[in-house]
Amino acid sequence: MRTAPASYNLIDKTLHWAMALVIVGMLASGLLMDYVQPLALKFQVIQLHKSFGILVLVLAFTRVFWRFTNPTPRLPLGMPRWQNAIAHGTHLALYGLMFVMPFSGWMMSDAKGYHPNFFGLPVPMLGEVDRAAGRVLGDVHEYGAYLLMALLAAHMGAALYHHFIVKDDILARMLPARCGKGSGCCCKH
Repeated sequence: MRTAPASYNLIDKTLHWAMALVIVGMLASGLLMDYVQPLALKFQVIQLHKSFGILVLVLAFTRVFWRFTNPTPRLPLGMPRWQNAIAHGTHLALYGLMFVMPFSGWMMSDAKGYHPNFFGLPVPMLGEVDRAAGRVLGDVHEYGAYLLMALLAAHMGAALYHHFIVKDDILARMLPARCGKGSGCCCKH
């Protein structure tokens, strides 16, 4: 299955939206886990956060493999170079954080002595217990999450800008159902 020049294919779209759902859930659980009570429920939330973090890593490797073996649709020809550069830079940063966040969380857990599992299945250790390293990795993980939120907001804002202001296909070609002329969708082409 190859990516069509005008739109992303089903695998592209599925990976994109699955990762979007999991990452937004991860960010929400990361922000809220300190407030969860009682302690037993908090422990379960943290374990699920770690398991879904490892799932993000698996999906990120899958997505990168798929991306390098399947070309993506081109950006619109009339798009200014600065927008093109920002789009590529934002995508690279998002891909980078799809790896940095799970690895930093996993290594932080190991360094703090709270080794993660993957929905109850064992995973390898990525490091030894080292409380000082755990604090540094915790900072990387926390500030990486803030950067990820900012990049996601920019990514979503750009997609909505292209859809509602520029009125091009940027957003429509990644939507689950292809939106285009005569499809009855909300965009005016």
